[in-house]
Amino acid sequence: THSKIGKLRIFSFDIECMGRKGFFPDPTLDPVIQIACYVHTQGEPLDNALKIIFMMGGCTPINGSMVYSFEDERELLKTFCELIRISDPDVLTGYNVQNFDMPYLLNRCKTLGISNDFDSIGRVLNRQSVMKRSTFTSSAFGSRESIDTSMEGIVMIDMIQYMYRNHKLSSYTLNAVSFEILGQQKEDVHYSMISTLQMGTDEDR
Repeated sequence: THSKIGKLRIFSFDIECMGRKGFFPDPTLDPVIQIACYVHTQGEPLDNALKIIFMMGGCTPINGSMVYSFEDERELLKTFCELIRISDPDVLTGYNVQNFDMPYLLNRCKTLGISNDFDSIGRVLNRQSVMKRSTFTSSAFGSRESIDTSMEGIVMIDMIQYMYRNHKLSSYTLNAVSFEILGQQKEDVHYSMISTLQMGTDEDR
């Protein structure tokens, strides 16, 4: 008999930051206030997927998801790193995670003095996560710069990079892509409102 390939464990995530008005979020200054995580094993029913949200401050219940509230950003980030280690994913994915989420988390952990927690996410002991800039060039799409983060034993797949390379669209925002592929759009919150809502009530958050 032929040996079978094990089912891939896929860890998808998205972060939110509390930026300053008029400025793009800076990991040396602006805290991570939410991380949404979705852990799914290939071929398993979607109902079995793990849905977790880590967030600063309280929050009203979110149907189908587990919400964990924190008062200390360091503890939020450490717990997120621990979830990745416990989940032991084969694939780490999200939308624009290569150029935004992952570099932001790495640099934010450095700023807060907890780099060791993030560096130990990979599957090989004593091998740190490394960021480097790369360029994708083709006659059809021109040149695009990106940031590649290597984590030993884990494959990172950025869905925005996939969309750039495989679909010609007028816009590559998550809302536009979601509408094009799924016929659905997310419940969007303008980035200028995030800080205001974060500083509000549990219902606002």
